[in-house]
Amino acid sequence: MSPSFYFDFDVDDQSRITKLFWADPISIKNYALFGDVVSIDATYNFNQYKMVFVPFTGVDNHKGCVTFAAGLIRNKNAESFWWLFQNFVTAMGDRYPITIITDQCRGIKKAVKGVFGDKTRHRLCMWHIMKKLPDKVGPSICQDTTFLKEINSVVWDVEITPEDFESKWNSIISSYELCDNK
Repeated sequence: MSPSFYFDFDVDDQSRITKLFWADPISIKNYALFGDVVSIDATYNFNQYKMVFVPFTGVDNHKGCVTFAAGLIRNKNAESFWWLFQNFVTAMGDRYPITIITDQCRGIKKAVKGVFGDKTRHRLCMWHIMKKLPDKVGPSICQDTTFLKEINSVVWDVEITPEDFESKWNSIISSYELCDNK
């Protein structure tokens, strides 16, 4: 009913929805005001329709979360994300964000590069990275409060220089004998 409401969808050969994207007028306006940084979270589990919910969010001038758009996809592959991102750019009047934050999904990475290219900087979500820490270094080392304190002091330091980060990171890796841990 609203001419400013943007949506698109795709169906398979059995007329089942495989991809759905939408952005309402308020969300589009919020993106125009606060869309320098966009966070994409495609980690919501499949629902009864076997689709993943993918919100596009940002932060307003009151440090509150705002939704810019949303999508549902059947497959978490590069083609599905490419389709979502292309619709996002179209819905937002061909205005690209300065930075996009995502998890480490290969499909997302490929689609971000393909759609946003050099117009947008791609950054990985620290929360997702740190959540995977026990899987990467082992659960026992993550019980060590000194290790956690040291690693957090390095990765969450917003003022650290790349050189200091590398130095401190290598020191931690060496101290906890993680040099051979891929």
